Amino acid sequence: YGRLDHYLLKTECDLICREERKVLIAPSWASGNIIDNIAIDLIHSLIECNYDVYLRPHPQHWRHFSSQLRGIVNIFNNSDKFHLNTQDDSGPLFACDILITDYSGISFDFYFIRSRPIIFVNSPLKSNNSEIDLYSINPIELSIRDEIGVISSHTIDDILEKVNNRDFKEFSIERLLYNYGGCSLAVNNYIENRIKG
Repeated sequence: YGRLDHYLLKTECDLICREERKVLIAPSWASGNIIDNIAIDLIHSLIECNYDVYLRPHPQHWRHFSSQLRGIVNIFNNSDKFHLNTQDDSGPLFACDILITDYSGISFDFYFIRSRPIIFVNSPLKSNNSEIDLYSINPIELSIRDEIGVISSHTIDDILEKVNNRDFKEFSIERLLYNYGGCSLAVNNYIENRIKG
């Protein structure tokens, strides 16, 4: 996973492993997600608790509900503790020490790069497959949530409690990734060996 190798190298070079009061909110793209239901109250409460808050909407949220996001920006526009993040800017992945999400794959990047606390909010599940119940496969975004983070209800009080507790879960990354931190080199060596025959 070349991008992860790149991020790991950047983390080592930047030496960003300090205790910060910075929270990244990065929900997945689904109806009833964190932005739809609790974003304004959650951001307000985190700022009141003296956290810097980075909101990173899914690209599809920008595409379909940009006016909603502009409304959030207008509410917190005068706060130096609120930051709206785009997918093109990976900075908050390295700067923030807590992630609040629901089922987003960003949780893997955040855990594998930062090894910092993750809070999974139980938002409504998204399913684009009407026949999902026919399969016994449990998506990885669901199956390891409680192994790499803590699960929270959809209430501000529960989320804030978990943010302030900063519970971090130890997880064996090698269960999911081969050649962790050296994937690019492993792929390069494999291709070279195949070419040599």
